[in-house]
Amino acid sequence: MLRVHIADEGPRAHYTIAHVVERMLGWPLLIMADRQAWEREAGPKLLYGGEPIAGAYHVPAHGLLTARGLFRGPAPVGEVGGLPVLFPLGEGSDLFAATFLLLSLNEELLPHVTDAHGRMLAMDRTLVQLGLHRTPIIDRWVLRFAERMRAMFPDLPEPRRSYRHWVTVDVDNGMRYLGRPIWRQLGAGAQEMVRGRFADLGRRWRTLTGSGPDPYDGYATWSGRTRAQADRTLFFFLTRGGGRYDHATRARHPRMASRIRELAEEHMAGLHPSYRTSEKAGLLKKEVDTWRAVAGSAPVVSRQHFLRWRLPGTLDELVAAGITEDHSLGFADRTGFVVGTSTPFRWFDPVKDREHPITLVPFAVMDSALQDRMHLSAEEALAEMKAMSDAVRRVNGTFVSVWHDRFLSGEGAWDAWPSVFEALLEHARA
Repeated sequence: MLRVHIADEGPRAHYTIAHVVERMLGWPLLIMADRQAWEREAGPKLLYGGEPIAGAYHVPAHGLLTARGLFRGPAPVGEVGGLPVLFPLGEGSDLFAATFLLLSLNEELLPHVTDAHGRMLAMDRTLVQLGLHRTPIIDRWVLRFAERMRAMFPDLPEPRRSYRHWVTVDVDNGMRYLGRPIWRQLGAGAQEMVRGRFADLGRRWRTLTGSGPDPYDGYATWSGRTRAQADRTLFFFLTRGGGRYDHATRARHPRMASRIRELAEEHMAGLHPSYRTSEKAGLLKKEVDTWRAVAGSAPVVSRQHFLRWRLPGTLDELVAAGITEDHSLGFADRTGFVVGTSTPFRWFDPVKDREHPITLVPFAVMDSALQDRMHLSAEEALAEMKAMSDAVRRVNGTFVSVWHDRFLSGEGAWDAWPSVFEALLEHARA
């Protein structure tokens, strides 16, 4: 049991210390408000803030966790023991202030420049500017903290962390041909004929007549492999089509409905809220209702299409819809760790000063970022994915990879990606 006294109490300090000690290290924790009672206790003790005392490990306090509202920075940067840190103080640093600043998504709540899809520019994020986005820096800070705590208190156990690989698949299309309106089939078929793409026309015809498989339906065939080699597999289904950025097969199409139910039973299937859900009131609820009608139960996990969200509104709407776990936290144009951790965490709203009910699961790599934005070959992409999984393995974290149904199809420009997927499954297994 680690007994903690916080010199200046507050919800931010309680949240951060509980996350670091209980959720990241797996140590039993007791936060004691009574300073004198805490001092009388034997065993491992931690003092946050105030002046150091004998017999307790001391973490100096910057003051961020007793402040109110958003931190407008910039955060001071330094180095302690060869490791870059935020909020350096004396010979140490405020681990809890640095962790809170990143996990609270503080900089995303401040006014910021966005890209064409309304997302914060990666280059404007603190960790990217410092060149720290390719390492789970919070996990490294916490493990060093644990090492120093155990040096002072040998009775403390090893951190209870274990490396895991979670495979996540965004089913943006579901099917390439099946479930599409007849007018779209006729129009697309006519274009294929005019452009001389007779192989595509033949494939379309064979699929529609039932004499051949739909090219994009192959994502489900990987479920057996992922069950054997990954620690968890999640499929996120887009249920909306007909828009510029939403191309999903009708969720109520018999084949799609069957796929959703099948994968929900074998693994875990959740919702991929469509492009406009972060800005159009009521749209998320409609998609949750569609999912419930098809799957027979409400979804509890999600990832925003195009990683578009509006803080805190989108997370509030997700919780109201029954979502408990969101997987939208990651880069669309590079690999790495947006908030510097590979450990899932409960978000803390720094405006309302309260812990939010939703758990955010950071991902480290995404196939489309590697090919479309980083312009890597399949071989280069695999090497980058392996490097990210190795970085997570070194901190015994959760390595989350993101895939799309079109990449797993092996069709056209994605012909090499099934091999990349297979090789990463082997490399990243626990």
